[in-house]
Amino acid sequence: MKIEILGTGCPKCRKLTELVTETVNEMAIAAEIVKVDRINDIMNYGVMITPALVVDGKVVVAGKLPSKDEIRKWLDQGEDKKRIVREGYARVAKESGSCCCGPSSSCCGGGSAKDISKKIGYSDKDLSVVPEGAGIVESRRNRPRPGVRGRA
Repeated sequence: MKIEILGTGCPKCRKLTELVTETVNEMAIAAEIVKVDRINDIMNYGVMITPALVVDGKVVVAGKLPSKDEIRKWLDQGEDKKRIVREGYARVAKESGSCCCGPSSSCCGGGSAKDISKKIGYSDKDLSVVPEGAGIVESRRNRPRPGVRGRA
């Protein structure tokens, strides 16, 4: 999950950074928190008043300091998407008896599920919440590419 905090460094912008960081830590989710402080970059989001919060490319609030409960709700929505994807891949694996490639071949390469998961982009923090033996692996075709911003 990518979280961007838009603001030029005013007290409310700094407080938003603090609230987001605390909430991410409390929820124990894997997230990249980025501060965006250049006016032109902020305006590219259509934001005219700061602070603003962007979650996975979507502006969720601008011009006010949200509560931790509001932040938690927005971050939960991103985690729900991950859960849905993981459940879908788990269903495919259970139905086919293997990964999405089928039992006779593997596009995922050799190695343990953890090694394969790390190769395709899961972080240690992502993997720490996966139950032992779950073997959840995301398809390379569907993995977001670094530097490419997608919209859900």
